[in-house]
Amino acid sequence: MLDDDPATRYQNCEQILSAFAELPVAGGWDCFVTDDLISWTRKVKQRVQRVGWRRHSERKHEWRAWSEPVGKGRNMALGVIGAQIGRNECLRQLKKFFAES
Repeated sequence: MLDDDPATRYQNCEQILSAFAELPVAGGWDCFVTDDLISWTRKVKQRVQRVGWRRHSERKHEWRAWSEPVGKGRNMALGVIGAQIGRNECLRQLKKFFAES
């Protein structure tokens, strides 16, 4: 989507949805998409797991994963927190995270 060469970018929503479908996401995740953020959530036992992928610019992306208690408790980090990286590296890390979760 963010390639410098317009000819190599996704050309329509079907291509984008197909690319998202290839992410190895375990069942039970709900996904929400905005212009600069894609987020996933799921409930596991008494916690809600959240993953967010934010686009700051074409070349600066970040993702983080954490869990929140349904009741009392504290948030727990599950993945990278606030590191800005390139798109390809961000995708690689997200694929790995979802494959392992």
